[in-house]
Amino acid sequence: MPTLEQLIAYAVSRAPHEKNKAENVLNFFCNAVESGKTPDEAILKYLAECFRRILSYDNTPPHLALNLRGSRGQRKERTLARRDERNFDLAYTVERRMDDDGMKRDDAIVDVAFAEGSSVSTVKDAYETYGAGIRAYRALPPLPPEDTK
Repeated sequence: MPTLEQLIAYAVSRAPHEKNKAENVLNFFCNAVESGKTPDEAILKYLAECFRRILSYDNTPPHLALNLRGSRGQRKERTLARRDERNFDLAYTVERRMDDDGMKRDDAIVDVAFAEGSSVSTVKDAYETYGAGIRAYRALPPLPPEDTK
């Protein structure tokens, strides 16, 4: 298993080429500072180089100077997570409209699409992806109250 120093050295060496490694370097830096430790010298040198690019007055935006630009065609994990969360929320809202308001599936999909500013196909796809899991969850009996002795 690699040591922390080896992980840092690898992340610093790959940071100029890989966005996720640049993010790792920043995380190593933040973790060290937040725990009251001095960051590794390799991290400090890397960040000094990045800050020099920001200060060079050649209009290099900070996210590029810190190597936080994704590769062309690279999917961003945070964006995907937000999309999945949004789709789950859309599907859950459709399910609630069907259960609580007695709407038919297609009517609930159209209603949610209009209310949330999404396309009907997006809401329909979200419901088809997450609907069965939401129905199963909602069908579970409520948990008994916790004993507070």
